[in-house]
Amino acid sequence: LTREREVQKLQTQLEAILNATGDAIVGMNNLRRITLWNPAAEKLFGWLTREVQGREIEMLLPDDLRDSHEEKFREFIAGRDRKKGKKITFETLALRRDGITIPVEITLSSALIGDKLSGFAVFHEISERKYVEKILLQSEKMRSLGEMASGVAHDFNNSLTTILGNIKLLKETV
Repeated sequence: LTREREVQKLQTQLEAILNATGDAIVGMNNLRRITLWNPAAEKLFGWLTREVQGREIEMLLPDDLRDSHEEKFREFIAGRDRKKGKKITFETLALRRDGITIPVEITLSSALIGDKLSGFAVFHEISERKYVEKILLQSEKMRSLGEMASGVAHDFNNSLTTILGNIKLLKETV
């Protein structure tokens, strides 16, 4: 009875954590089939839990990225990229149910639960970060352009001063 209460308590804590996080957490088995889908995943991707259970995790990626990331997921789950406690994180695009792609950062981790290997992918949307990076890059380009224009204006002004000085000398000699 005490053991059952402890299991129930742990299960309640896990559900609370999965519900509280703002990042999409997707669990998968060793065949890369989705086994866990938190409310943030529903919100990010637009799929309900019952609609994704048992489907391959690559369904969350655009067609042109599926092959390369399928291999990454496969190698991680197989253990070639997985050591005890090791995680890998990478940026890519994810595919929402409505067909819109969004920039995400994915962190892969795995755990041996019982005698079965499970993988977990945490999807963190980075649209705002990408937007800020784009604005910062444009700002840097504008700053560089301003510095270049300032240099050109300075050189032009120096040349113009020389020409005007020469014209003044010519007028004085004429």
